[in-house]
Amino acid sequence: MKLQVPLIQQREGSYHCQVATTLMILEFLKDLMMYDDLLQALDPYMQDGGMHSQGPALFFRRRGYETFFTHHDLDMLDPSIENCTEKDVAKLEACLAGLEKNEKNQYRIKKLTLDIEFIKQGGRYSSSLPKLELIDEYLKKEMPVVLSGVRNKGLHLNPIAGNGNHSIVVVGKEGDSYFVNDPSPKTAGEYSIHKDRLLHAWYNSGAQMRVVWK
Repeated sequence: MKLQVPLIQQREGSYHCQVATTLMILEFLKDLMMYDDLLQALDPYMQDGGMHSQGPALFFRRRGYETFFTHHDLDMLDPSIENCTEKDVAKLEACLAGLEKNEKNQYRIKKLTLDIEFIKQGGRYSSSLPKLELIDEYLKKEMPVVLSGVRNKGLHLNPIAGNGNHSIVVVGKEGDSYFVNDPSPKTAGEYSIHKDRLLHAWYNSGAQMRVVWK
């Protein structure tokens, strides 16, 4: 099966993959928005070389959509906050309160702050390591799934695509392969990828995933 999700490319030379994948989901939901308007709305979540994945999740919650966001970011998790859901927000707050405010902890503080904000906006959340079966469940419900993936390490081994984290939309599955809408102008845009390669790319980028529905 393959969902009819429009392919939208990010601007050449930009780090706007999260903008493009968000636009794809908006168009799939028949909620049209201009590229520059969305870029402005997501600007608070931009960082050097990309965007915090919590940004689009927060955007959708504030726009009135049910939103599920999960990650297993080893650069911010510790045993006290692994396997949390939105019901465990107090654990995340306790972890944040215990972090010394210094440059070393800057990334963890920012990510925890955004996770907590997302939960308090009514988002559905998980910090457990997600499985491919979770993607399959949403696809069966005809919901496209936004994932992060490390481009050169797993998605297509294309050296010119770089090594950074990248946002893609999984739009379907057939056998052991998934259909992907990739916003990068340096790729074919629409392609299929074996489940093992997708899992490798996904896990190497913090296993971030977002699903949105009415």
